Amino acid sequence: LKKAGVKRQDVLTVAQGDVREYIIITPLEGLAQLDEPGALAKVLGQEAAHTLNMKHSRFFAEWRSQIQVSRPDLGFTSASKDPSKLAISVRTSVTPGRAAEYEKFVKENLLPISKKANLKAVLAGKVIAGGDPNGYRALLLFDSYAAMESYGSAMNKAAAELKLSSTPPPGVVAHTELVIVRAVPELSIRPEPQKAANK
Repeated sequence: LKKAGVKRQDVLTVAQGDVREYIIITPLEGLAQLDEPGALAKVLGQEAAHTLNMKHSRFFAEWRSQIQVSRPDLGFTSASKDPSKLAISVRTSVTPGRAAEYEKFVKENLLPISKKANLKAVLAGKVIAGGDPNGYRALLLFDSYAAMESYGSAMNKAAAELKLSSTPPPGVVAHTELVIVRAVPELSIRPEPQKAANK
């Protein structure tokens, strides 16, 4: 993958939920990138890449591929450069026709509450292909289970102090699924840290 030019690929595994599940996140520069041969085909050739995929497909009970568009307006990033070890993965299905109401709730309620509760970061996206067209995905980043444990009470306290609601208006959300995931650095590809220039 590195030889093919893949600069970043994050691999996560489910720690609490279906523990057989792995999540692989590969950023795209644009959808036109999917018109090109895949990373394995670029290095091995189409036939050898297909053969390799068939060999390792025996490990999988199911394989799903989705395209999500990043929604930084529905999240926030961390000033810390250290990668997070854990996250709560939130999969939300919004009632058809109420996406604008859901996004308004997130921006005006959940984000201010989460920031005040000192959540490390929220990475958010919207499903555009390969899954629920009303689906949103978010990763709430933590450094430890202890930090995760204290977040619930900190969130309730922040909501009370800000006089905001952490619960969306009735009927806006059709379904929510929460699982805890952890990073698998040995299977991930991360950009090399930039060295400081000599003065």
